[in-house]
Amino acid sequence: MLKAFRDTWELGIHSYLTYLRDRLLLAKDLLNESGSVFCPNK
Repeated sequence: MLKAFRDTWELGIHSYLTYLRDRLLLAKDLLNESGSVFCPNK
């Protein structure tokens, strides 16, 4: 059974954005000073 968005992120968009922020901060620490992170936009 697949979990829906509401099942996965108990506080809705706030849970998702907190998860994303934590991952991006970690990526920033791991990147070289000249590195880049690209976030696609629809």
